[in-house]
Amino acid sequence: MWNHSPRMEQAFQARHLARPRFDAKEMASLLAFLYAVGSFDEPGDAAAGGRLFRDRQCARCHTVAGVGGRVGPALDRFGAYASPVYLTSALWNSGPKMAAKMKELGVARPVFEGKDIADLLAYVRSESGGLARIYAEPGNPRRGEALFASRSCSRCHAVNGDGGPGPDLGRELKGSLMQVAGALWNHGPGMWTRMGELGVRPPQLSPEEIGDLISYLYFLQFIDRPGDPQRGLAVYREARCVTCHEAVVGGKRAAPSLTAPGERLSSSLEIVASMWNHGAQMERVMADVDVAWPTLQGTEMADLIAYLFAARGVKPQ
Repeated sequence: MWNHSPRMEQAFQARHLARPRFDAKEMASLLAFLYAVGSFDEPGDAAAGGRLFRDRQCARCHTVAGVGGRVGPALDRFGAYASPVYLTSALWNSGPKMAAKMKELGVARPVFEGKDIADLLAYVRSESGGLARIYAEPGNPRRGEALFASRSCSRCHAVNGDGGPGPDLGRELKGSLMQVAGALWNHGPGMWTRMGELGVRPPQLSPEEIGDLISYLYFLQFIDRPGDPQRGLAVYREARCVTCHEAVVGGKRAAPSLTAPGERLSSSLEIVASMWNHGAQMERVMADVDVAWPTLQGTEMADLIAYLFAARGVKPQ
């Protein structure tokens, strides 16, 4: 948002639109919406899903539109569900039994990657007729975090360095909600084995709980590690923020100090909202003092915000 602010201001002016203003709560809601939109896969390919259904030998046990095996339940009912969490819940809860039956039948356990689950669901929907869609409420990451702890996930997995000795899901788990669902399926056998060693019974998870848990795991990839104040100080100087916010010329600053103890901004979201709200004004002032609009890369924004809080001796809320 910062890097593209000048270009967006030009677009606002070209369309004779007022630049919208956001408070911290509104900015949080906007960012959450944008993250949520990015969590969804593109619509699946029914033809590719049909090939998956056959090639991964799903048809040995399951039917779709009357075609396939009768060992497991028909999958037609999943055609009504708009969200993959229903299928993911069924796959997880029945996973150990399915693994045992597949071993008995000599069926290799399939691995789902990329858009596989989206394609598989598209195939099931295309063959299940015009069923009315059943929608799921968006998962709640906070409830998912509580589930992660209460269902003993944290005994094996860490989240950004905090937790068990297993893979750190805050740093290693990437992808959309469907890709996260695929990862749960792919690693199921290893997880169940480890749970058995720890004396933990694999938990049964409802579709709503699966939605909360996957949302929590998905949103972890958008949580930055804390910024480094020392690197932030370097950014503050190199981006020439000090020219407007600290340097006193003719008895006054071009812009308010961002490091003075009385600075009211107390959270990262308040700083982000303020930077956006004052973008047009900042651009005009920077042009007056001949400072180019800086482009921030990587962790530079997080480092800069960390420095602004550290300089005032306060902890962000």
